[in-house]
Amino acid sequence: MQNLDKVAIIAVALILLLGVAYTFVGSDPAKTLAANITEAAEKIDETSDAQSSLRPSAATTYDEDIEALFEPPSTSGFPEWSFYRRPTSYRPTVVIEVLPPSHSEGAICKVEALRVQPKRLFFAISGICASVQRATVTAQVIEAAKIDESGDRTWFEVAQVPHTGNGDPFTVEVGTDAGLEQGEEYTFRFSSTASSTSAKDFPGGKTNARTTEIDGQILFPKNEVWQARRANGPTASATGTIPGSATITYYWWNWDKMKVDSYTAQSAIERDESSLIYPELPYYVYQVRMDKNPIEVHVRNAGDRRDRFVLLVGQPIQTLTPEPWEATSGPCLDGGDDPEDDSASSGGSSDPDVDMPVDDGDDDSGGGGGLFGDD
Repeated sequence: MQNLDKVAIIAVALILLLGVAYTFVGSDPAKTLAANITEAAEKIDETSDAQSSLRPSAATTYDEDIEALFEPPSTSGFPEWSFYRRPTSYRPTVVIEVLPPSHSEGAICKVEALRVQPKRLFFAISGICASVQRATVTAQVIEAAKIDESGDRTWFEVAQVPHTGNGDPFTVEVGTDAGLEQGEEYTFRFSSTASSTSAKDFPGGKTNARTTEIDGQILFPKNEVWQARRANGPTASATGTIPGSATITYYWWNWDKMKVDSYTAQSAIERDESSLIYPELPYYVYQVRMDKNPIEVHVRNAGDRRDRFVLLVGQPIQTLTPEPWEATSGPCLDGGDDPEDDSASSGGSSDPDVDMPVDDGDDDSGGGGGLFGDD
C-alpha cells in the first residue's frame, strides 16, 4: 500500500510539473479567444461611430416604384393581395378605343384652255387631293363628259392623279390625246377611292368612293372658225343671172404671234373656185341658199370636194379663247390650297378675241354670224 501511495504522489507531482511547463512553453487557448473577442468589440465600436455620423435615409416605398413601372390608369390601383408574401402576378389593362376611317372628297378648282409652243392646245385642270384618316387613297381620277342636247353624259377617264397628301394641290394637262375633241364643250368630275387601315371599316365596307362634279362646262376650242355675216342671192341682169355672194371672216390662232388673228373676204363669189375666202387656204363659196332660214352659205375645198361645211348667217360662232371655269363653292374654298395660276405660261392665250365685225344692216338677213358642222 505504501508503494502505491508513493506512485500516486509521484504521478500527481509529475502532472503538475508538466502543466506549469506547458504554461510557459506552449500557447494558451483561453488567452487567444479573449484577445479575439476584444479585437471584435473594438471593430464594432468603430463601425457604430462611423454610422452615427451619416444622415438617416428615407424609407423606400416599393409599392409606388412598382406602380410607376406599369403606369396603370389613375382610376385603378394595385389590389391589396399584390403585396402578400406569396407568388403572384399583375397585368394592368388599358382600353384603347378603335376609331373608324374617314374619307373627305377632293375637288377640281379650275379648268382653263391653254396654248403653248410648239403648237400645243390643252386643258389645265387644277384641284386638291382627297383627305383621309386611318385609310389609304388607292386611286384618284378625273373624268370628262360631253354635254349633248338631251343632257345625257357619257363619262370617260382623262387623267389619273397621284395622292401626294391630304388636301395637296395638283395640276394635270389633258388634250386630244386623252380623247377630247376640239369644238366640244365638256364638264368634269373628280373621283377618289380609299381603303380602310383601321380595325373598323367604312359604313359600306372596306373601301369608300367619293365623287365631286364641277357645276358647269367649258369649251375645248378649235384653232380656227369661220363666220358668214351677210349673203346676197343671185340677181338678174341684161346679160344673164349674176351669182350670189357672201361676206365671210376667217378667224385663226396665230401661233407665231400667240393671239387670235382674222381675215375678211368682203365678197366671195358663188361657184367661183378662184375667189378664195382666204388667200392661203383653198376654200370658196360653193352655194348661197337664200331660201333657207337662216340663210345657208355652203363652203367647199377646191382641192378636196369632200372637205366642206355650212355657215349659217345670224348664228354665234365659237370663241377661240374661252373663259376659264373656276369653283365658287366646295372643298376648294373650305381651306384647300388655291391652285396655281398658269396663265403666265399660256403664251398669250388669255388675250381676248379680236373685235367681231359689226353688221351695217345693208340686207334683211341681219347681223351676227354662225358656224355649223358639215352638211
